[in-house]
Amino acid sequence: MLKRFAIALVTASVLGVGVSYPLLAQDPESGPVGQGGRVEALDAGYALTAPDDWVTVVPSAEDAGAITDALSDIDPDLAATAEAALASGVDFSLLLFGAFDVEDEFRENCNVLDFASDGMSLDSAVAAAEVNLSGMGERLASRPEVAMLELPAGEVARIDYGLQYPTLETAHAAYYFVDGSIFHLLTCTDVERAEDDWLSIAETFELLPTSP
Repeated sequence: MLKRFAIALVTASVLGVGVSYPLLAQDPESGPVGQGGRVEALDAGYALTAPDDWVTVVPSAEDAGAITDALSDIDPDLAATAEAALASGVDFSLLLFGAFDVEDEFRENCNVLDFASDGMSLDSAVAAAEVNLSGMGERLASRPEVAMLELPAGEVARIDYGLQYPTLETAHAAYYFVDGSIFHLLTCTDVERAEDDWLSIAETFELLPTSP
């Protein structure tokens, strides 16, 4: 269980790199596509609001394979990690796309992963992710920094870090939202830290009431 929690953050991070490529980023066609604004992920139990000039995609079952295929061209080992995590019950329920940078050939993006807590506390899940990131060696461009935030959705843990790939370096912020026995992990990625964009999205995250 601990390993699954530890690799969830890495999975979210590498998905962020995979979706930045033309496969889903420049012309997203997988699943229902919409412009920015409020998005309700009813099956996952949350809603959030994307900036008006962003694109939102509700991923289909085929998207996981497409993303890991794109990621394989960048870092095959991490692509395998993502594929294994998605096969183990870690699901992603939403993709958000910001501006495409022609010079860097990268699109700022966020994704949401959802997974059962299996009784693990927020502190324990974050600690496991932090240890796993710290053990990535040369792939870690900047060490993880953890902060606890009070957002409208409640107490949220944020991890800031950077990753190094063979062809680029990426900055990330990951927000852990707790919904009873479920964790929602909002992870945002760009080639440079864009905290204003990312925090503005995290602040809109809303847990939806579930049916009895």
